[in-house]
Amino acid sequence: MSKTISGVPECILREDWTAMFTQYGFTPETIASLEFHADGVYAVVFEVNPEHGGLIFDQASEGFVKHRVFIPVVEDPEDVEKGIHRSPAMTAFAKQRLDELNEEADCG
Repeated sequence: MSKTISGVPECILREDWTAMFTQYGFTPETIASLEFHADGVYAVVFEVNPEHGGLIFDQASEGFVKHRVFIPVVEDPEDVEKGIHRSPAMTAFAKQRLDELNEEADCG
């Protein structure tokens, strides 16, 4: 058990956990990893076959096909179209974290 912090629950009910990310279009079956950071949500997700809904297996790598996704935190929905993120420093952090996720996904 980690350090107890006032106001932070000791656990999260699966229903609450699932609701937290399904609102962004993710499902438990398609997520390899999911991280919430101050600048956005980082995810490694499995590719789904639109014909049958199953995961796509890559024979060459002997693993399921994965994609790295970043959903930035913005102040205004129009910021997404303009490519505006919280700050240049956060954008640099986002790029660094995506590079790390790319390396992790390539290994697994």
